Amino acid sequence: MHAEHSLPASIVGRPSSPDAPGTVRWPWSLLLRLRPHSYAAASVAFANTFYLGFFSLLLLVSLAFSGLVLLLPYDPRPEFAQLSVWQLAQNPALAWVRDVHRLTADLLVTSCLLHLLRVVLSAAYKGPRRFTWVGGLGLFLVIIGLWGSGMVLPGGERSLAALSSLGGDIGFSAPSALGSFYLLHVAILPLVAATLVAIHHYRVHWVHGISLPVCATARRSIEDRRPVPFWPTLARRELRLALYFVAAILLAAIFVYDAPVETMSGGAAVTESSAAWFVLWLRGALALCPHPLSSIFFAAAIIVPLFSLPWIERRQRRPLGQRPGVLFGVGLVAALVLLLVLLGESSRDAEMVAGIVGSGPR
Repeated sequence: MHAEHSLPASIVGRPSSPDAPGTVRWPWSLLLRLRPHSYAAASVAFANTFYLGFFSLLLLVSLAFSGLVLLLPYDPRPEFAQLSVWQLAQNPALAWVRDVHRLTADLLVTSCLLHLLRVVLSAAYKGPRRFTWVGGLGLFLVIIGLWGSGMVLPGGERSLAALSSLGGDIGFSAPSALGSFYLLHVAILPLVAATLVAIHHYRVHWVHGISLPVCATARRSIEDRRPVPFWPTLARRELRLALYFVAAILLAAIFVYDAPVETMSGGAAVTESSAAWFVLWLRGALALCPHPLSSIFFAAAIIVPLFSLPWIERRQRRPLGQRPGVLFGVGLVAALVLLLVLLGESSRDAEMVAGIVGSGPR
């Protein structure tokens, strides 16, 4: 079997030709070799991608750094987990780091969802990009796993109660599972995420490049395909965006946002907090079907068709107005999620799930 037809080569890919934009021009600099020498002008226009992948990567890096700061003071033992998180919230030097960690976790899921939606609407998953699409979806599921494992780490009454309810159906106890979720959150899932990010970055930037808009693909104008150098043009643009974005997150965490935490006074009363908007559908699913595993079936009904999308829609890229099947599917999913969100917001039967969602990542 030739190397180019092997499974690893199909997943990782390789630059299409020596004259492609991904040709290495600066062998003396590892930093500059992480990015191609140039990009097509239409592919790096803000209106093409809205830099959602770039912002998602920034949020993931910010999440990793803030998590490393919180790693030492946190105690994963069930009898001390809630106390350690409460002490973090009371420490002026660490409380804002915890706020950044929770805020970036919520923003990361939101940014990834918008990024996936943008790829679907622009049909940027077709042809040789199908493995990039599958890898990106896998990375999104890992990020959801990081968010979900972080939800239970505070070890509060409601989070442990919800974990015990789920454990009763699949056979584990909440106290023993807390250590397993801690291992997932700080070691296994971050390692998997880093691997998938590296593969995704390589395929997007070196193998086939950032996808052009559909209109630019059709007309193939010289201006749309004019090469824009990464250094210094794009590097300076991305550095400015990164500084503004990180500064906005830090200011929001310091002056606006406070991560919810269960109090330690009396009988461990729980502070009221609203659920993150993107998981309200879980409460709605539980309102329709009280079984805790029902949300898994709802998620599978959405995720499985998404993984199969490049093989379902095999026609050449077309403008969104000429893809009625995709428009109908996106509209149907959006309507279903909106219905579940409304049900989850108004339902009082999912109070336990609201508690675990409100506790959020540590």
